[in-house]
Amino acid sequence: MMPVGPLMIEHRLIERMIRVMQANLETISKEEKVDPVFVDTVIDFIRT
Repeated sequence: MMPVGPLMIEHRLIERMIRVMQANLETISKEEKVDPVFVDTVIDFIRT
C-alpha cells in the first residue's frame, strides 16, 4: 500500500461520519430531541 493509503481510508471514514451526522441532525430537527450517546460517539470519533 502506498504511504498515502491510510490517509485516504481515514478521509473516507470522516466523510462517512459527516453523512451520519447530517442524517442525525435531520432527526434531531424533526423530533427536537438530542441523543447524548450519539453526541458522545461523534466527539470521541473526532478526537481520535
